Amino acid sequence: MNEEVWNAAKLFRTAGHYWEACTLQTGVRLEIFTLLGDDYRTAEELAGQIGASVRGISLLLNALTAMGILNKKDSRYGNTPEARAHLVKDSDQYCG
Repeated sequence: MNEEVWNAAKLFRTAGHYWEACTLQTGVRLEIFTLLGDDYRTAEELAGQIGASVRGISLLLNALTAMGILNKKDSRYGNTPEARAHLVKDSDQYCG
């Protein structure tokens, strides 16, 4: 029987995948990608549209940017081409 070794690196990697999945699901459930569409918006604009705190939305948008799902230009966020294709509800390739 081949037992897998659970070292610190594997534990951190596994935990990181979990948090990335949670971050992505939060973005999908809040319809961040659909609200952005082809535009760039600030965290303040998105928070106002969703009815959420600016701080919370800023943290989410920065996490999605760090994951490579969103782009950030100055203080505005926009979808990557992949997010636009797969995470915007009116896309024919939507899989959110």
